[in-house]
Amino acid sequence: MCLAKISSRFALILIGCITFALSKSFSQPYYFYMQSIGDERGNLAVHRLNLNTGLKELFWDKEVFRAAEVESDPTQTWLYIYPAYGQAVVVNINQPSMFGKLPEKKIDGWVDGIYFVPQLNRFYATWGDSALRYTSIFNAQDFSRGNMLDNQRGWGGVLSEDGSMIYYVDKDTTTEIKYLNSFSTSSNTVIEKRKVADIGPSSVLKMIEGGAKDKFLIGYNYPTKGHKDNHYILYDILLDTYGPPISFPWRDAVHLSSDAKRIIVEQVNWDTTRPSREYRPGNVYVFEAQTGKLMQRLWLPPEGKVLVFDNFPNKVYSFNE
Repeated sequence: MCLAKISSRFALILIGCITFALSKSFSQPYYFYMQSIGDERGNLAVHRLNLNTGLKELFWDKEVFRAAEVESDPTQTWLYIYPAYGQAVVVNINQPSMFGKLPEKKIDGWVDGIYFVPQLNRFYATWGDSALRYTSIFNAQDFSRGNMLDNQRGWGGVLSEDGSMIYYVDKDTTTEIKYLNSFSTSSNTVIEKRKVADIGPSSVLKMIEGGAKDKFLIGYNYPTKGHKDNHYILYDILLDTYGPPISFPWRDAVHLSSDAKRIIVEQVNWDTTRPSREYRPGNVYVFEAQTGKLMQRLWLPPEGKVLVFDNFPNKVYSFNE
């Protein structure tokens, strides 16, 4: 294990050096956040922290916001800025001068979510108000609108390795049954639905916690509903098989590495004395996903936030604000 500490307001621990090489180089992973520009109106601009060097810098201030949330797509090609109301701003992380707004015209409402498919160089975006939702395809080259889709939903989920599918969880509002849907990016329709309850061991509380490489990390409580019976399995949707369970008897946050080879579980204690109601003591466990074997235990400074990135499958970052 390699350990490097960067001394700054953003204390950073880098865990890595698991031995396999990346096929090509990528831009550094970034942590994006909103920060005040210092005016009396409380406007915010987007800043970023380079998680490898600790360098902080202003990233984008062509438009400022009173309130907004930011997130990047898994490949860190695009940054999405979601204001509390109105259009979302989409900015190319490697070329910030390339940006646009989705949808292309002003709206009465807000944008639920945006999903980028790099193989097709397109966005799927959902927006609307409390009564109506709309979903459309947008060209990532010029942000022009393509087809309007029938399935009106907020985007999320996991992209298949070849880009042909977006897998996402949806709930039938009539029956309350949750499904893992396979959405085809060629036909733009859901071509298969699987009940989440039918995947793996029977359990009332079952959640899909993440996915990569056509595999999904599924968490459940068995045989009771308590945290002491937390388990995780890796489910292969193409083979319809799942691996051995990993037991983790604490309240936690869990991540699947982008190569689907490792499950990273972080202990998170319930603490009512804190505003977040959580305390992260810094206990992180790395399991081999296919076998459930514990590979590594890490004792990190408390209150860190574990981050994983698609372009860096052999590194885990603990960000401490």
